[in-house]
Amino acid sequence: EFLASQYFEVVAAPAYEEGVADILKSRKNLRVLLLPGLGRLEEWCGTPFLDIKSLTDGGEPTNLQPYGFQPVGQKRDMTIYENQYALPAGYTYTSYQTRSDYEKLSPLERQQAILQGVVVEDADAGRVSQVLSREEPRLTAQDIPWTVRKTENAEIEDNTVRVKQSSGSITLSFDGAADAETYVYWDNLTMDGQEKKEATVRVSGNSVTKKGVVYQEDSLYHFRRDGMTYNLGYSETGVRSCKITFTEAGTYHFDDLQVVCLPMADYVEDVTALGEAALEDVTETGGALTGSIRLEEPRLLALSIPYRDSWTVTVDGEPAETLKINGMYTGVLLEAGDHVVAAAYQIPGLKAGGMVSGVALVCTGGVLAAGAVRRRRSGGKPGKGKKQGSREK
Repeated sequence: EFLASQYFEVVAAPAYEEGVADILKSRKNLRVLLLPGLGRLEEWCGTPFLDIKSLTDGGEPTNLQPYGFQPVGQKRDMTIYENQYALPAGYTYTSYQTRSDYEKLSPLERQQAILQGVVVEDADAGRVSQVLSREEPRLTAQDIPWTVRKTENAEIEDNTVRVKQSSGSITLSFDGAADAETYVYWDNLTMDGQEKKEATVRVSGNSVTKKGVVYQEDSLYHFRRDGMTYNLGYSETGVRSCKITFTEAGTYHFDDLQVVCLPMADYVEDVTALGEAALEDVTETGGALTGSIRLEEPRLLALSIPYRDSWTVTVDGEPAETLKINGMYTGVLLEAGDHVVAAAYQIPGLKAGGMVSGVALVCTGGVLAAGAVRRRRSGGKPGKGKKQGSREK
């Protein structure tokens, strides 16, 4: 009852005692989630990869690891995976693209483009162009033609899906590329005509199921987004079909429905190129990162730390000007040669707070010193001199 009386958007628990869910449901616009796997989170502590969505179904995070994640160990009944293509703490770019050009790309194109050229703010393009070349990304994602193989209580025509009852579905057939990740992409998927203000759209294929939520425009949770992307994972032979299920009956509109395959050989090539000249001998201690790098040509060093005033970077012991890159990270332009790079974090306001504290201590010390001088002049104890003076009179 206390939780229901407060303002919360979501309440989630592994289970609810009898009657609790009914009390929570009485709260308008409060989402009540039953997550059976939530109580098992401690079991997964320390695991490099975990698919949280599988826990919402009470399931296991199996067959969902991204491409390049390989099993490296076992902990009780859990398998530990390591990313074979993880980027280092500092990696380098030789080309760039502006933020405005990057945002014109589709989500899947952005995924590939950001591995080929660093994304810089438009205002910084002039300075970056003096060191890096501006190149168009090599976009090799393949748009795969599809056909409708089967429908169940649903029909699709003219960029509209009409679902006659809950859990209606459409099944698509296609020839997915081999050695590639396969994605299903809805461009501007919207819904209307439903009694409920939201619906879950599930896409299943390649032994993987992914979910996304669509909201009606008059829903409290509605927000504008360009599209919804579902990653059906990697396949050596190519994915051949997928099933799209709608939890709620009603009418769904979209601008485009795409099946896209991204060759993993291109992904490996791009990641390998980024790590060719990387920060080495990296140490991370107490909010500081230090490493060395050797460059045969000028490059931009991308650091895996957020772009914030609280982070400062030095190159060869001298303060370096940082750039906001890839939307949120820190970048530094480097000339050819050997360099030592150090980044340090300082708690925001700590310096100003220290100065204030220092001034306060000086003032306090001055007050105490003045008091001590007055006491010595008055004979030692407060008020004692006054009494002695009165006796002398």
